[in-house]
Amino acid sequence: MKHTFNYFYTMQPNDSFFVDDISNFTLNLLNDSGQEWYIDVDTELGNTRIRKFGPLMVDSDKLLFEFKYEYNELQFVEQKIINIVDRFINNEKSSITQIIEIDRDNFNDRIRGVISDSC
Repeated sequence: MKHTFNYFYTMQPNDSFFVDDISNFTLNLLNDSGQEWYIDVDTELGNTRIRKFGPLMVDSDKLLFEFKYEYNELQFVEQKIINIVDRFINNEKSSITQIIEIDRDNFNDRIRGVISDSC
């Protein structure tokens, strides 16, 4: 009896997202389970502040079982920022399927809503 075995599997991206200015941007990341994450990169005078949080359920400020807020400050080094953002976007646990660039005010409003709802 004949059988075909598949082998040499490869991973490839199904989509890509272009960031116009790697030193200043804010993203909303979503997956197919209705969860979302946020990342904000803000550079001023050579110092970069990176804030990340999630997951949340879309349109809800209720925290899920595991919620993280992370803050990093570093000197601007383009490749470091690229690596941090790439790891965040491509985290296997998150399974991100959509990225939307948003206004920093939306990021701040979202985190304020989470804080006020959880306190």
